[in-house]
Amino acid sequence: VRYAETPQAAVATFERAVREDPDSEVARYGLALALSRAEAHGQAIALGDALFSSTPERILPLASYAELLINAGQYAQAERLLERGLALNPDNAPLGMLHARTLTKAQRYDDAVAALTRQSILRSEDIDVWYQLAEVSGLAGNIVGVHRARAEFFALRGAYERAIQHLEYARRLADRTDSPLIARLDQRLDDFRTALRQARS
Repeated sequence: VRYAETPQAAVATFERAVREDPDSEVARYGLALALSRAEAHGQAIALGDALFSSTPERILPLASYAELLINAGQYAQAERLLERGLALNPDNAPLGMLHARTLTKAQRYDDAVAALTRQSILRSEDIDVWYQLAEVSGLAGNIVGVHRARAEFFALRGAYERAIQHLEYARRLADRTDSPLIARLDQRLDDFRTALRQARS
């Protein structure tokens, strides 16, 4: 689907594959994705619904169906589907990230920040989680959150000086009465300064 010259060319390819093997889940999923890329969302969702309904307990069809719903702008339905999946698989990373993406697309930025914050706890070494958290924190107007997430992003890349700069920005902007937050920022600054000294030694 991604490497086809056009979405319509991908649709034609997968329509042929489905005709040749109507029972192939791979071909039908490929067709659903191609239709979604071609903005034939109704047909894509109908195919996705059939695939998901046949195996509702499997994560891959659930995630694929949710992605089709997101692409079609059906955010409420995607959110309900993903919340059911996360109720059964609360630590599943693809479902968690799709959930955050759904909330972001629906412009529910504070909820998206909360979803990504949970992912950052579960997957603290995942640079993509911190990147997304910084972006969505900005959309939510949480500037302290932007700098904290960017600090973690840069630290994971070994850019400790930039990480320290972002945490210093966050500390200057933080509410002085929020003692727990100030303490967490100070501890993380100490961590990064130590890491920087070790990297230079």
